[in-house]
Amino acid sequence: MLLRMKKVLKEQRGLTLIELLAVVVILGIIAAIAVPAIGNIIENQKTKAHKANAIMILDAAKLYWLDNPAQASGNNEVTVQQLATPNASGKKYLDAIPINPATNAPYGNGSKVIYNSGNYQVTLEGTTISNWTRQQVLNDGSGSGSGSTS
Repeated sequence: MLLRMKKVLKEQRGLTLIELLAVVVILGIIAAIAVPAIGNIIENQKTKAHKANAIMILDAAKLYWLDNPAQASGNNEVTVQQLATPNASGKKYLDAIPINPATNAPYGNGSKVIYNSGNYQVTLEGTTISNWTRQQVLNDGSGSGSGSTS
């Protein structure tokens, strides 16, 4: 029995250098295909999170102007910080300032909604969403209006 095991072990051979190299090349090709695809998925999800935040902020601003109709005239703006801070009656329009998925920090002071004669336009600091209407956010900026993507 012991002699038979020694004979089997002697006849067994390992991988050749060529076989090992072929496996490494195949793994490299798979990695080269997978890594950019994963990067695109992450960027697409960040863009979707920005859009969801923009819609949430637009809706909060609409509620703000419904409660404060005197400020809903002309070309007034409300910042995200104002929407997340309790007013005199203790009402908040956002529970918290939304997190910017690109920086993992709350949106800054440049994030605001402008009320321009019934046209609500949102700008989110650190994003390409600048003076976009709700329809433009939903349509990737291809909606009607005067939004810019800077």
